[in-house]
Amino acid sequence: MILILCRFLFFFQDPGETNGLMPVVERMREIGADVEIGRPDEVDCEVFISGVATELQGDLYDVCRRQGIKTVAFWDNFQEEGQSPYFARAHRIEKKADYLWVPQNGMFAKREHVFVSGHPSLEVWKKQAAQVDKEAVRKRLGLGPKVAVWIGGYGAEYEKAYEAFKNYKHDYEVIYQPHPKTGIAPLISTVEAVVLADVVFCHQSTVAYQAAYLGKPVFSSGMVPLDTPEDSIERCVEWLSTQME
Repeated sequence: MILILCRFLFFFQDPGETNGLMPVVERMREIGADVEIGRPDEVDCEVFISGVATELQGDLYDVCRRQGIKTVAFWDNFQEEGQSPYFARAHRIEKKADYLWVPQNGMFAKREHVFVSGHPSLEVWKKQAAQVDKEAVRKRLGLGPKVAVWIGGYGAEYEKAYEAFKNYKHDYEVIYQPHPKTGIAPLISTVEAVVLADVVFCHQSTVAYQAAYLGKPVFSSGMVPLDTPEDSIERCVEWLSTQME
């Protein structure tokens, strides 16, 4: 039974799209936009915005098409292609949406109805980084002047990358940041670790781009150059306000 009516409906399934789209939701609420979080088979809406991570999202885009609801898919990965099974699934799902938001210039050049939204999480990340007391974190951990951060992942490919990193000769003290899906609690937050780091190593992680956005040297397999617009939160809000009339 549909009980709620709204203009803009957001739905999240993955940490990447949640981190990317929640700042847009929060900004829209600040300006009084008619926005909710939920599913289009439970909430009546005019525009449905979600990601491309799960088959459920593809099913919900299908629901919207049958109901005449406009759909926007957010591609939260900074890369268009990759070896992970994620990419084949995400490509299949994004085709079901009317419009596609992408974080980088030049992505999906052959697709119609593409908007370079940027990645709103970068703006949030930069604000959080500005609040970190780098030397206080260094003192708390008892670390010296040269610090590297290894950003953890998971799966077989990650294990190979991690072994390669362990065999890499360097003179840095290393902070290991586990991926959230491992269930291992880190000593400090990822943003604190990156602010403290002189260099960042990671394997297929969005944190590579977040660190690059802060101007940190980054070594990451498969990373593409960062080419993303500023003011992405306002870009997204303005696009929804003008293009979805």
